This record gives sequence, structure tokens and C-alpha cells, in this order.
Amino acid sequence: MANKHYRVGYSLERDVKKALEAKGWVVYRSAGSHSMADLIALKQGPKNQGRGLCEVSLIQCKRHRNLMTNRELVEFNTASERLNADAVIAWRDKGIHLEYLQ
Repeated sequence: MANKHYRVGYSLERDVKKALEAKGWVVYRSAGSHSMADLIALKQGPKNQGRGLCEVSLIQCKRHRNLMTNRELVEFNTASERLNADAVIAWRDKGIHLEYLQ
């Protein structure tokens, strides 16, 4: 059986995915990865002219908002900027919270 931290993280990723899908997003989970983003979310309809037909969000799920170091935040923002995507941190505290970094 997976350890407690994995189960908590998986549960949060699954809940964020379901919440975004309920709002019309198509969400892909990067299962078991140690990549920059836990979830990649796409939504039809341009947010601005530079993005074409989809909005793109890279989402990092954390148990607590402050679990990313400054270096990780900079790297996450840099990666999202290269892809012209929104950088989002998701965490749970009496509900799911999403914070857009850019």
C-alpha cells in the first residue's frame, strides 16, 4: 500500500482535477511523476490573443501553500512562461484553493 503522503497528494490531485473538469476544463494528471506540474489543464476559448484557441494551466498540488521554495517557484514560473501557460498552485484548507502565480 502506498504511503500516507502519496495518498494525500493523490487525493488532492484527483479532487482538483474533478473540480476543474466540473468548470469545463480538460485535465491531465502526470501520475507518479516528479515533473514541474502535477496537472495540465486546458480550456477552450482564448484568454487573450497570444494563446490561440486554448487556455493552458500548469498546476502544482501541495498539501500546504508554503511548501514550495522560492527556487521552485521561480523554476515553475519560468517553465510556464516558456509554454505561455498559467502557473497555478493548488492546496487544500477547508476546501480547494487555486493561486495563479503570474
